Amino acid sequence: MLIIERYILREIFKTYLLAIAATFALLITGRLLQLARYFFQSFISPSDILLLVLFAVPKLSLYALPLATVLSISLVFSRMKADRELTALEANGISALNLYKPVLAFAFVNMALAATSSIILLPHSNALFRKKLNSLGAASASTLLREGIFIDIIPGFIFYFQKVDTAKLTAMGVFIEDARNPKLNVRIIAEKARLFYDKKHRGITFSVTNGTITRLTSNRNSRGRVVFFKKYEIRIPLGKLIDRSHAGGGKNEMTMEELKKAAKTSGPKEARRFLIEYNLRIALPLSCICLGFLTQIVTYIGKLGSVLWGMSLSAAIYLSYYFLISMGKGLAENGLLPPTVAVWFPLCLIATITIIFWFRQRSTET
Repeated sequence: MLIIERYILREIFKTYLLAIAATFALLITGRLLQLARYFFQSFISPSDILLLVLFAVPKLSLYALPLATVLSISLVFSRMKADRELTALEANGISALNLYKPVLAFAFVNMALAATSSIILLPHSNALFRKKLNSLGAASASTLLREGIFIDIIPGFIFYFQKVDTAKLTAMGVFIEDARNPKLNVRIIAEKARLFYDKKHRGITFSVTNGTITRLTSNRNSRGRVVFFKKYEIRIPLGKLIDRSHAGGGKNEMTMEELKKAAKTSGPKEARRFLIEYNLRIALPLSCICLGFLTQIVTYIGKLGSVLWGMSLSAAIYLSYYFLISMGKGLAENGLLPPTVAVWFPLCLIATITIIFWFRQRSTET
């Protein structure tokens, strides 16, 4: 048995290396597509993108590790079934259900990795991810240069452009209001503006041409001043470029203890969100064990044995669980279910189905 268990564990581990690489590649690609608008900035370097990916790994691992666990176990046992290896074991009196030790050891390691990411690394990595985005200047050229709308994503500024050429980072029909100084309001109307990154000063510069500057003070008795110019530059440091969607860390950057305290001191709606986050960080790592055992049993019971069957089965089990998690999360956020019930019910359901299948198959074999 020890030789067989080592063989199965080795096969699972070899498959796992491919599964985890493919899973992370898929999730990272999706994350990068969400951030694609930042990568059109001329000052984003490959090292910046690499850091963003590294900071995103702990959060993505909460979804990648359970999926890789299910995929690895399903593919290995499906292949063994297709190659008649499980049949050979049965002929020697060894049921595939008795091969739970390597599956348990493998699933436990993944659970430990996911728990480490969820409980320890996640708050810090989320904070670093947000700060890195802000330091890169979340107000990218594609965000600033938009036609026909007032843009106020940079504190103290309002921009309006009639026509925009995002390829050349230029705009025609320019209106800029500079209200950084509360005692002085500056309004710029110009024919053309060009946006570029100033590497020397680490900021974005607007080079505005052919226009007027109107300066108005808060003193009602004073008159405004109008200045005509051929060229005028506005330099904005990267520290001013803050994306509001990443402006605050919130629950994603809280430790487990902070989430628990916040749930006690917040209003009902916010308390539910904190409790959902708290329970998810525990439940998602534990899903590695429950989903892994269920996959082994269902693969063994199933009549088919092939790589395609294994991948389809893995996807079905994984998506079913996360569909229940998403549905429960939505119900809990709207106050229709207690957060604890919403998060733990899918895991308890998976565990119950696993136990039922296990004992039913055991009774069939005996």
